[in-house]
Amino acid sequence: MRVLVVESDAVVAGALAVGLRRHGHEAEVVDTGAKALTAYHDADLALLDLELPDMDGLEVCRTIRAACDLPIIATTDRGTELGRVRGLRAGADDCLDKPYWFPELMARIEAVTRRVQPRWARQGAGRAHP
Repeated sequence: MRVLVVESDAVVAGALAVGLRRHGHEAEVVDTGAKALTAYHDADLALLDLELPDMDGLEVCRTIRAACDLPIIATTDRGTELGRVRGLRAGADDCLDKPYWFPELMARIEAVTRRVQPRWARQGAGRAHP
């Protein structure tokens, strides 16, 4: 599976990419919302930090969701229920507070992709978006 990692912290992004690759996934890392809006077309899932340097991650999430049904797991430093609720209402399929435990992230990726796999199979292309 191709995972788009949208994370402005290079250390966090690098660790995520390594962990995802160890679990058999391809990982593309971008560090801004603008780059995410260009790169999401090639992804099977987006891991989206809501705190981005160039634009609000919630707006990135809304824009992707308006264009397609790419699975999105949002992450937030806000540490409040309201932050997670805002991510979900913006269109994320799931939302995690930072810092999170990598095995929990992997379990959430598996859960989100289980929900979309039937759609992928029906479409025959392996992805639920253009």
